[in-house]
Amino acid sequence: YLFYYEGLALGTVGVIGTLGAAYPLVTVVLGVVALGDALSAAQALGIVLLMVCVVLLGWEPRAKRRVGAVAIVLAVLGFVAWGVWGVFTKVGVEAVGEGNIFLAFAVSDLAVIAAYRAVRPLQPRPGRTGRTWRWALLSVSMGAAGAFALTIAYALGPASLVAPVSGTYPILATFGAAAVLKERLPPRVLAALLAFGGGIALVAWA
Repeated sequence: YLFYYEGLALGTVGVIGTLGAAYPLVTVVLGVVALGDALSAAQALGIVLLMVCVVLLGWEPRAKRRVGAVAIVLAVLGFVAWGVWGVFTKVGVEAVGEGNIFLAFAVSDLAVIAAYRAVRPLQPRPGRTGRTWRWALLSVSMGAAGAFALTIAYALGPASLVAPVSGTYPILATFGAAAVLKERLPPRVLAALLAFGGGIALVAWA
């Protein structure tokens, strides 16, 4: 998350977000190589479709792309870290159980946040309202719930299948933005929806 947010501060959501959301590629490869996960041809095709969905959602017109090398490096570091996290979470829940993994997450989060704040103190930003903070709290709560559900999923299924399914979360964010923020849905988003539906079907029922 630190790599991701630092990358966002320097780059665009389309580029940084897409690189971050593609992390299941790392998890899938490590799951097959290190954990011995077996994928059918149909499931492999489903994973490809899910990654196509992510790329389509994150793609930006060339005219809007102004992302420097540092932002790209940070995004790639986040991409690798999240991908490796998926595999270690799978190993961890099988070794010590979900409860102990959650405790480890809590301790590590506090340590990382403390170290980050020591390097970059919190700067008050003018114009922030109580409503803004309520949305921020909702965002953090949803993120925690997602992490909880994802960890349980890793306990129940192979990392090489859990990661690509969870990695398609941008589809919900995109349609949520269209419904709440009235953002337009370009044709590439509709194509992403088709890729998402086909990918989920192949992964879940192949």
